[in-house]
Amino acid sequence: VLVCGRVEERKNQVNIIRALAGTELNITFLGEINQNNKRYTEIFKGLVEAHGNIDYISGCAVEEVKSYYLRAKCHLSASRFEVSSLVDLESYFCGCSVVSSRKGYSQEILSAPGFRTVDPDNRENIRGTTLLAVSEFEDAGPWKRCVEELSWRNAGNALTGILSAQLSG
Repeated sequence: VLVCGRVEERKNQVNIIRALAGTELNITFLGEINQNNKRYTEIFKGLVEAHGNIDYISGCAVEEVKSYYLRAKCHLSASRFEVSSLVDLESYFCGCSVVSSRKGYSQEILSAPGFRTVDPDNRENIRGTTLLAVSEFEDAGPWKRCVEELSWRNAGNALTGILSAQLSG
């Protein structure tokens, strides 16, 4: 399981660790420390050190991130607040199962097999959904994605269809 993003309370890494504690999943956190969240990052680092199946990588070059996505079975983002998450899109197109926060808008863009959402405040939901996503990946992944799925042409065609239905109805 890969979790990308700046380490800070809003990104919810501590709750992710607590949700997945006791599983046999290997979890990698990738992202810089938010210097304005020092107490939170101290808790995060302590939890990482306490679990042998969790790694934390800071300072990864942007060019290297894709290799982490390609090795991951699942990308997990359980942020307490998010917009349309870039890491959701990147991991999606790299073939990962994607588990994304319901407190964001990725579900408005992505809805293919291998995409699921979680309540970032519900550890049981995070745990169960992540385990299911990893299992599905092991059965069917990596997921084949087509860049054209999210083209402006497809968005325009969908909008045209909606507007035509409204005007004729």
